[in-house]
Order: sequence, then structure tokens, then C-alpha cells
Amino acid sequence: MPKAFGFEELEKGTFPYLYNHTDNYGTTLPDKEYYDPDLMKPATKEKFDAWYAENVNKPFNFDTEILRFFIVFLL
Repeated sequence: MPKAFGFEELEKGTFPYLYNHTDNYGTTLPDKEYYDPDLMKPATKEKFDAWYAENVNKPFNFDTEILRFFIVFLL
């Protein structure tokens, strides 16, 4: 939806909703399974796989990412 309003830098993207547990807050990027890629459309999964490969070794702060995801979701 953000792209429809001209916010090119904001995309809803994917979120590891299966990883949403307090034990996982402030850790590393979760395994792919937490994003439920088997339910993604082929084009979405292809973009996800590329994003994941690029970000797998980067730190993942669940607290920050869940806020960012919902802010973009609400736009």
C-alpha cells in the first residue's frame, strides 16, 4: 500500500510472524521457516529468497522490526 501513495522506500515486505515470542526478541535473523515461505506466491518468494540471502548474516532486532513492519502496515 505505501507504494500506491508514492512512498517508494517503504514496502510492507515480509515478517517472521511465526517468530513472535519474547524469547526471540533482540536476536539474529530467524530461519526462513518463520516467514512461512511455502505460502508465498512464486514472485514474492523469489524476492524474499534474494532479500534473505542478502540479510542472513546481519543482526536482526525483533523489537525494531516489528515496529517498522506495523508502521508500514498501517500506512
